Amino acid sequence: MSYRQALDEAIGHSPVSTVDVDRIIFRQRRARRLRMWGAGGAGAAAVLAVTLAAGLLGGPQPSPAPPAVPPSPSVLPIPSHPPAPRITTVAGAEADWQRLEAAVEASLKRTAPSIRWPDSTAPGLDRPGWQSGSRGGWTTVDRFSVNGEIVADGKRGDLLLVVKRQGLVGFHSSRCERMSKMTIDCVEAAGPDGSRIRTSIMDMGSRFTPPLTVELLRADNSAVTLTLRGHTPPGPLPLTVEQLITIATDPTLNLGPLPPGVEVPVQTLPPSAPADPAQQERLDKAVIAALRAQIPDVTSSAALEEAWTGSGGDNDSDNYWGQAPITNGKTRPALFSVQIWRKSPSSGSLTCGRPSGSYSCRKGEGPNGEQYRIVTTISGKGNTRTGERSIDVRRKDGSWLNVNHASGGTGPTFALTEQQQLAIALSSTLTLAPQ
Repeated sequence: MSYRQALDEAIGHSPVSTVDVDRIIFRQRRARRLRMWGAGGAGAAAVLAVTLAAGLLGGPQPSPAPPAVPPSPSVLPIPSHPPAPRITTVAGAEADWQRLEAAVEASLKRTAPSIRWPDSTAPGLDRPGWQSGSRGGWTTVDRFSVNGEIVADGKRGDLLLVVKRQGLVGFHSSRCERMSKMTIDCVEAAGPDGSRIRTSIMDMGSRFTPPLTVELLRADNSAVTLTLRGHTPPGPLPLTVEQLITIATDPTLNLGPLPPGVEVPVQTLPPSAPADPAQQERLDKAVIAALRAQIPDVTSSAALEEAWTGSGGDNDSDNYWGQAPITNGKTRPALFSVQIWRKSPSSGSLTCGRPSGSYSCRKGEGPNGEQYRIVTTISGKGNTRTGERSIDVRRKDGSWLNVNHASGGTGPTFALTEQQQLAIALSSTLTLAPQ
């Protein structure tokens, strides 16, 4: 089966692409990863500031044969857009949120005229009823996001769209050669006006439609990311890859200028630290031991030691990254990850935004003077609610740790309780070797 055939089965028919792209896939590594995971793989895209988890299937389900792995595409469509009008709103202001919400809605309607909003409270389902992440605690001068359910041509899916002022580090960290075991395919191309475009497809197992992610990094380092997942049972997604790229490259999806007197540090890529395979192996074992101390029978889609991987992140003398989908036997396997930095990956502050129905945050202090923050985000409504819990820890020596966990069921339901996840985050064994 060709890539186009497999893609059309997942997302519906799409027009022929016309622009050549640079291939950044290591075929041997990808084939080995996919053989290891087979049909049982489950996970979520690592570039997201928020993880999208698929809902549980009701009752026992058949186990169909693993889908054929498609080869990589050789082309991506690069659309053209008219110049965007000058932005007159200021980032972080209510008027800027409203402008961006209207721009997203207009872009979706231009790209997919049949689109509807099943979550809408407006008559006729002609206006989005989704939630705006900018009002759920995000730093609004730097980031804007919306998420919710969409329907087009009878196909349903959940869409997350994020606009960031500084996207260089995130785009670099999710590059194709660092894709995780769950990635079916990843392609990067030159976009308009010096931008870069990346598309990736995640393997959620044979019972779930593969989620699609499109990332755009503009020449000014601002970024747009769209992730679309389907509803169960598996079926075509409401938007094609081409349509997602068209939306991502829409120049109206841009944050307003910063308020007077506000400055945002420009991101630069740090120099690479030397590799430290011994440290990675030690921390892999320490994380798994910490997990089992909280859930003795914790498992994954495969044996946990086999499923645990450092793919998709940095592992060197100054950084650690590991991830795997986990389950306590009652939840669907969902992504769990641990990341450690010797130096703070951000400004070093642990702040909470305004609470909302989709966002909660609390701060505290650990037994050794660590400062921690627990952020829980919720997507969807009613029986389709899924979530993600992220715990950041800033230690007294300046190192930083993040433990992230996606829900393994609707509700949302997590394999780990908040206290169990916090116990792992505060574990004294999860530390980098002294310099």
